[in-house]
Amino acid sequence: MSTPRTTITAEALFSSRELNKMHPATYLQPEAFFEMLQAEQKFITGQQPTPTAMRQQTSAAPLLFRGQSNHKYGLSASLHRFMRAETDETITEGMLAQLEKSVILEMQNRGLGRGMTQGELLMLLQHHGAPTRMIDVSDRPLEALYFAVEGNDATDGRYFILTLTGEDETSLSKPTELPWANNARGVQQSTSTWTQAVKLVEDRPLDARMSAQRGRFLVGGVTRSYSDLNVNLDGQALNAAELQDVSMLTIGFLKRKANPDTSWPALGWSIRIPAGWKARLRDLLDSEEGINHNTIYPDLSHVSWTGVDAARKELYAL
Repeated sequence: MSTPRTTITAEALFSSRELNKMHPATYLQPEAFFEMLQAEQKFITGQQPTPTAMRQQTSAAPLLFRGQSNHKYGLSASLHRFMRAETDETITEGMLAQLEKSVILEMQNRGLGRGMTQGELLMLLQHHGAPTRMIDVSDRPLEALYFAVEGNDATDGRYFILTLTGEDETSLSKPTELPWANNARGVQQSTSTWTQAVKLVEDRPLDARMSAQRGRFLVGGVTRSYSDLNVNLDGQALNAAELQDVSMLTIGFLKRKANPDTSWPALGWSIRIPAGWKARLRDLLDSEEGINHNTIYPDLSHVSWTGVDAARKELYAL
């Protein structure tokens, strides 16, 4: 009788491909890592003309970033994570679409989303903790770093670097119906073009929190196993459930710089952030960039009272 093989987890795959292991000299100290991200931020904003060490390790194409405070977790949307926690079944596009519709309908019945498209409502819900199919990313490396170090100080974090291989964007503000509304084929199937799609939502932030986080969204179909897009670890190909543990989207995670001829719709790299670095990186973000809990999660609930109080104090000082 053959022995069942060990399940391949997201942690196992990412650990085998971390940039820390491929370029160890870059990741010896938190200060050096932080300086690399600062240099990349300056490169993106046009303050530094020279391509950075990050570009040399990943891709010269436009990059997106995501931080997660626990290195064990895959790169997936909150609705997908909810479903995987609630059922042992392999998640399909049809299942995800059904739950997405129910969330939208429930929110609309509660009076949310008036004057918005369904996509705009989903963007707003995503940034306020409701389960959606969208994955938060940032177009700035330092803002993304905050999410990798904001908590779980006893656990290593993970920092993702992502790039789309094509000019693949979608708008959620123009259509009243979601762009992917008709891609499910029953409960089990979906169109192959959508399954292999990874799209960047082109619409800009709807609220102060999204703007503070330099937030963008990735959307796409639920990944499946394809012969030309195999993912292997130690000679074993990942099955559908294992692929979804790594990411719900069809993203190829690499060990080295991108090959421009890739068939993957998106590529990714990851960096493990040691637990012992987190406090130091939070200090650097705050002292050098003004990035902290208050600026990343701006509190608008007391803005009226706070504004009046500031005006009153100034008036009495005249």
